[in-house]
Amino acid sequence: MPICPGGQIYVIQAGDTLYFIARRFNIPVNVLLMANPGIDPYNLMIGQIICVPETPPVPEPGPEIVTLNPTDITPDSKGVAFIESDAVTAFVTNVPQPDELPDGEVYKLWVRESGNGQQVVTTMEEIFPGYWGGRVEVDFPLTTGVSILITSAQEENTTAPAGLGVAEKIL
Repeated sequence: MPICPGGQIYVIQAGDTLYFIARRFNIPVNVLLMANPGIDPYNLMIGQIICVPETPPVPEPGPEIVTLNPTDITPDSKGVAFIESDAVTAFVTNVPQPDELPDGEVYKLWVRESGNGQQVVTTMEEIFPGYWGGRVEVDFPLTTGVSILITSAQEENTTAPAGLGVAEKIL
């Protein structure tokens, strides 16, 4: 009798194929084969005992990755944002130091709900020379119409984007 930890024993019936059994238990055929080394998938016998492993959990989806568009101010900027269910992490490079831009002291990452909805902001940090990164947590859905904007700004500005935009994206 096969060892079947975390799964269940199944007795082959007339007409069974590994494809049929895999479909019935909602597992891939290769998982069924790996749980039963040594069986001949083309010669199943009625009454043969096999192990049907537990259905593997569906992995959580990873973050959506979007490219941020450069602006006219910094046409060579390169940016990317990782969109999770409750946060946005963004990086930008090929931009001048923020204090080289008018009224700039720092770079800010702004995430705004579509329309005139809520917004969150954080001051970005220079992670490596010339590479800026920031992360904000949101309590609104990151769906169509949400905007992501990286601007130069005054350190104390947390109310609205007021500096020059260097990278942007509307989801």
